[in-house]
Amino acid sequence: MRLLPRLALAGLLLSLPSCPLVFAAVPSDPGALVAPQPSDPDVGRSPDAIKAEADHGDKRAQFLLGILWQFGRIGPVNFSEARHWFELSAAQSYAPAEGSLGFMDEVGQGGPRNPTSAVAWLEKAVAQGDVLATANLAAILRGGDDGVPRDLPRALTLYRQAADQGYAGAGYWLGVLYETGEGTARDLGQARHWYDWAAARRQPDAEYALGRFYEQGIGVAVNMETAVTWFRKSADQGDPLAQNDLGRLYQYGTGLAQDDVEAATWY
Repeated sequence: MRLLPRLALAGLLLSLPSCPLVFAAVPSDPGALVAPQPSDPDVGRSPDAIKAEADHGDKRAQFLLGILWQFGRIGPVNFSEARHWFELSAAQSYAPAEGSLGFMDEVGQGGPRNPTSAVAWLEKAVAQGDVLATANLAAILRGGDDGVPRDLPRALTLYRQAADQGYAGAGYWLGVLYETGEGTARDLGQARHWYDWAAARRQPDAEYALGRFYEQGIGVAVNMETAVTWFRKSADQGDPLAQNDLGRLYQYGTGLAQDDVEAATWY
C-alpha cells in the first residue's frame, strides 16, 4: 500500500487534561495530510466544558472532544473514542469532523487504512468549503492511492480552491505542479508566482523553492544574494533542505563569505 510521504500530525498542541486547550503554530508540511484543528474561538477552552457540551449534542464540542481523544489529552490515545465523537459531529454535517474521519481513514488511525472511505469523507467536507479537507483530498489525488486513481487535473483544481481560501501549503503545491508540468502544461512563470504567493505567507517549502530558482537560474536570472535570502528564511523555520544548502553555501563561500563555523552550524 502507498503511504503519503512525511505524514504530519503537526499543527496542534493540546494541554494536559485539567488545563485549557493551547494551540501553537508550526511550519506546515504541504506534502502531507494535516489533521483538522479547532478554530481560534475554541482556544483556551477546558476539556471539562467541551465534554459537557458534547454530551448535550453540540457538534463543534463533539469534534473537539474527538481531537482530545485523538491526541491523548484526556487519557491515553484512543482512536475508537475519537472516531465515535467525530462520527456524532459528522452526523450533524460538521465539516471539520468529516475531514477528521477522512484523515483517520487515510493514515489508518484505529484500524486499517481505507483510502476510498477517506476520499468519501473528504468529499463531504470539501462540498462545505473546508480548506484543510480540500488540500488533503488534493494530496491524495495528486499521487493516487489504493482504490483511488491518480487525478492530477482535479488535484490542481482543489489546490487552487484551497489557495483561494488563503492556504499557503496549497500555493506551494500549485508551484510544484506548474514547475513539473503535472496535471498542466509546464509553466515556470506560474510556478514562481505560486512559490512567491506561498512564501509571502511564510510557507517554508516555497521559500526553499525560490532559493533553488535563484541559485540555479530556473526561470529567472541567477541571483545568489536573493537565493541566500530565501534559503535563510526557510532554514530559520527549520526546513532541513534549506539548512543543508545554507551550510553548503557557507562552506564553499558561494553567494556569501566563506565561513566553516557557520557551515557547521547549519549542517
